[in-house]
Amino acid sequence: MRYIYFMSSLIFSPHTDDAIFSLGDYILKNKNITIASAFAGVPTDDAGYKKHTLLRHEHEKACLLMNAKIINNDLLDDVYGKQNEKYLIDWVIEIIKSFDHIYIPLGIHHPDHIFLSNTIYEIMDKFVKGYFVYAELPYKVLYPELYNTRLNKFKSKYNLNKIPIDFTKQKIAAIKEYDSQINNNLVEKLIVQEELWRIIK
Repeated sequence: MRYIYFMSSLIFSPHTDDAIFSLGDYILKNKNITIASAFAGVPTDDAGYKKHTLLRHEHEKACLLMNAKIINNDLLDDVYGKQNEKYLIDWVIEIIKSFDHIYIPLGIHHPDHIFLSNTIYEIMDKFVKGYFVYAELPYKVLYPELYNTRLNKFKSKYNLNKIPIDFTKQKIAAIKEYDSQINNNLVEKLIVQEELWRIIK
């Protein structure tokens, strides 16, 4: 009997919406994908609790449409102060061990994006995996100079092989599940060509 082995893929997402915003077209065309959101904690203050509980609910509905599995970390986003670096490192290491392909955000503009990207960048060589790096939307569109700076950081250490992604716009249904986070102006900056590179060591 012949067995077919499906590679497991993990997309590290700074927040619950970033992976689908940035790689929705790609996710729709691929199988066995898990999205691990680093700063998905639910605060205890009333406003924060309502906001982030709703975000998790929206994320669940979006991932159901994309047929993606979910891992949510409990670190809070940067507006709640300095995050625990050791906790983030330990979380990343524990998750990396269980997957074949690892997808890393470039780390454009937002402190949480930079923190997560830099953390993985520093430890990834310790694990033999297939690594990819993706450009976050809408930040790639909003901050082209920062996008180039972060891309050059990865290029300074690794060769990058660009992965073609069909521009289908089919991710829009999942994007609209994040109703609390989007408006028409933002959607225009998300329905653009996605960018992904394989990291060649």
